[in-house]
Order: sequence, then structure tokens, then C-alpha cells
Amino acid sequence: MWGALVPRWCGWLTGDVADQRVQRRGYVRTHEQAERAAAMARSVTGVVAVERGIRTDEDLAHDVREAISRDLGASAANLDVRSEFGRVDIVGRVRDAQALRRIDAAARQVPGVLVMHNLATVA
Repeated sequence: MWGALVPRWCGWLTGDVADQRVQRRGYVRTHEQAERAAAMARSVTGVVAVERGIRTDEDLAHDVREAISRDLGASAANLDVRSEFGRVDIVGRVRDAQALRRIDAAARQVPGVLVMHNLATVA
């Protein structure tokens, strides 16, 4: 049903409909795109509510940064986290190999991380 409504800028989106309520899930790059996807669902005749379960690259990168910061503290300041449709890339420098392992563990625990590339190096 949604395939014709999903524009090319979307990473991937799915939707379920129950009792005239739409639950959207998936990934897009920005919050603006997530809102556009929700607006498209709301524009369908008969839809009374849209529950947004769409994650953005911005959301995922932020959540991974937060998880790493909680574990490493100030050491996480030397890291850059990027996300694209569930794939997370982490680059930067850390103090030792144990910190690299802790980054892996923290990032993999974040919901929505499908693939994680820890490209950080030991300083």
C-alpha cells in the first residue's frame, strides 16, 4: 500500500494500519524527512492518527554518541559518530585497546544499530 507513497529520499519505511491508525517504522536521513513521511500518511483518506516510529540518521548517531559518552566519559570527545540507515561509523582516537572494545559494546547495545564500523584508533 505504501510503496507508491514513499519517495526516493527515504531509506526504508514500513507501515501497519489498524483501526485507522498508521504505525510508521524505518529510517530516513533527517527529522524533516520523517515529518514529511508522517504527513504523507496523514494525507490518506480515513487515517485518523499516525504514530511515528521512524528513526533518523541524526537520532541514531546521537544515541550512539550518548551511549559511548556514558561509558567512556570525556574520552568520547575525540570521536565522531556518523549514521546512515542503521549503519554506524565511529572514527577518532582513544587511549587504549580496552576503550576500543568498550566503544564496540556500547554502540552495539543501541536499538537501531544494524551494522557498526569502529574505525577508531589507539592514540
